[in-house]
Amino acid sequence: MVLDKEKVKLEAKKIIDNFIKELGNIKLEKDFKLIRDKNLRDEDKSKKEIENNDFNIRFLNNAPKKYGDYVLSKKGKWVK
Repeated sequence: MVLDKEKVKLEAKKIIDNFIKELGNIKLEKDFKLIRDKNLRDEDKSKKEIENNDFNIRFLNNAPKKYGDYVLSKKGKWVK
């Protein structure tokens, strides 16, 4: 099955635009607050989860540019 790239891009944009529109319709209470006991993840747990799967390997293998264990990227045009 061959997909037209432009058609896929337009469909994806339509989905995202509709999602953003629906998010705008959500009403929140004025005094909405998120209270957390901790602001950071448990580092030991995070390291164990990373060691137990091959996410980093797959992620780095898919990166077009990398330096050691780091992915090289450019700052987005939308960021000043």
